[in-house]
Amino acid sequence: MMAGREIVITGAGLVTPLGIGVQENWERMKRMETGITCNCGPETLPFLRCRGYVRAFDMLQDLPEKLRGQVKVP
Repeated sequence: MMAGREIVITGAGLVTPLGIGVQENWERMKRMETGITCNCGPETLPFLRCRGYVRAFDMLQDLPEKLRGQVKVP
């Protein structure tokens, strides 16, 4: 038996390099698109050459109002 508080997850959203939301992610996956890009510049560190980048997402602005107070931002 687990000690402490119990939680219930009632839903999940997606914020990925493919897009924001289940529908956009699913449509891009069906088209076999990828959110991974390559940046092979001479000063790019090897572990950063291929990466996924989430665009057009401002966490505090896009987060529902009732959840904003629960987020700690440095």
